[in-house]
Amino acid sequence: KQISLLTAQGVPVTKEYVYEPTRTDYYYYGGQDASTKVETRLLFKNTESSQLGLPLPKGTVRVYKKDSDGQLQFIGEDTIDHTKKEDDVDLFLGNAFDITGERVQVTSQEISKGARQEEYKVTLENQKDTAIKVKFKEHLYGSWKITKSSQSYEKQSSTELDFIVNVPAKGKAEVTYTVEYRN
Repeated sequence: KQISLLTAQGVPVTKEYVYEPTRTDYYYYGGQDASTKVETRLLFKNTESSQLGLPLPKGTVRVYKKDSDGQLQFIGEDTIDHTKKEDDVDLFLGNAFDITGERVQVTSQEISKGARQEEYKVTLENQKDTAIKVKFKEHLYGSWKITKSSQSYEKQSSTELDFIVNVPAKGKAEVTYTVEYRN
């Protein structure tokens, strides 16, 4: 099945870049992570005001964009589950080739019996001609507390927090933070 309603019908779509190096490693306990990939995602709401608002069947959503000549160019696809009215739709279009991330553990030390402190540095690099925002998603374990951070963040759950990082055109941005774990 192909849904071509997104841009043809003027559906408001948000493009998001997401760096999530520890998402798939359930037993990750610090150190440097090899993942440098930054995902490109498209988000929209399945509402009548967005000119949708109908149940979307499970299947493949293909996304096209007009080039400078007005021709449609395929930019990615993702599979969605059955989606009811008013639901959010989040499409993974692939990894950005001109945006990368690196997460490095700077220090790790036991500060008392049952307490450990770890410091991290995340570097995001943007080779695009325009500035962008990247959502850096960090997954933490157990009982934790951020004791120091170079940037504000939002706690999403007991195991996840998000940093929204402004990365300049043809430049880099860094986030440093310290997390304390208690047993």
